[in-house]
Amino acid sequence: MKTKVTIVTIKNAAASTKGDYFDREKERYYYIYPAPPKN
Repeated sequence: MKTKVTIVTIKNAAASTKGDYFDREKERYYYIYPAPPKN
């Protein structure tokens, strides 16, 4: 099972309703399918 990871802009990530998170190390938003479990 592959996980589709797409790097998107901050605007798109902020407006997303799926699973998105901010990677501090790379300072980028990642858009993930499926959404990662929330701790």
